[in-house]
Amino acid sequence: MTVLEGPVDFVQNEDGRVQVLSAPPLTRISLELIAEADPAVLKIRGDLITVAGQVVYRITGWDDLGKALLAKLVEDRRP
Repeated sequence: MTVLEGPVDFVQNEDGRVQVLSAPPLTRISLELIAEADPAVLKIRGDLITVAGQVVYRITGWDDLGKALLAKLVEDRRP
């Protein structure tokens, strides 16, 4: 089964490196996550959100019910 929408899952290794484990084509990003995120892990430039330098999402809208940004995966740089 292919996941079309879900959370971006990542883990921080003991050496501090962050590894993105899953990056679905569509995701919802809460404002709380943005406010609390480590700036080295989550970078925001205009309508683009980069997670750990590995995946890039473009903000496409707002989920009023869930109070979250809607975002579409536009680049996956994972090895």
